[in-house]
Amino acid sequence: SAVRAETFAEAMPSGRTASPCDIARTSETLSGFAVDSPAIQAAHRPIVNRLADCILALRGGSRPIREVEIVGFTDTSGPTAHNQALGQRRADAVRDALVAALNTRSAGSAAAFIFRTRSVGETQQASGGGAANRRVEVFVPITVTDIVVHSSDTDTHEIASNLGPERIELGQGERLAAL
Repeated sequence: SAVRAETFAEAMPSGRTASPCDIARTSETLSGFAVDSPAIQAAHRPIVNRLADCILALRGGSRPIREVEIVGFTDTSGPTAHNQALGQRRADAVRDALVAALNTRSAGSAAAFIFRTRSVGETQQASGGGAANRRVEVFVPITVTDIVVHSSDTDTHEIASNLGPERIELGQGERLAAL
């Protein structure tokens, strides 16, 4: 069955050239697991290897990756309890493959990261059914530390505020009296 990788990336600063590790990917999907199996497919290996390369490349940057969340999913065949456990085994298999890939590239490097695995079993079905639901999603939490908005940005919009000059929340129709 076909394996699909979906990536969702943050906006790239102007003037930068994209490469797989210039920006932190916020998720990857490994789909097409065999029916009733947590085994990593051959087509999943390049995705796991790319994740390992990017995690290591970004660990010392301005937004280092410290945590990886791995969520297992199943199709609706089989009992709910069985699917819940199968989703967990899939998440654990991807975690184990990612840990091995990290440690192959840099001995002991996986110890610097927190891997959280969980299963949602059959509760969150993707469109397309079947193989699309036999998947694992890998999420990398991104921490935003600074947001800078320049008034010259063409997409800057003024947002109305209920805060007065003393940063006191005002109700509708209220005004802050001069002190």
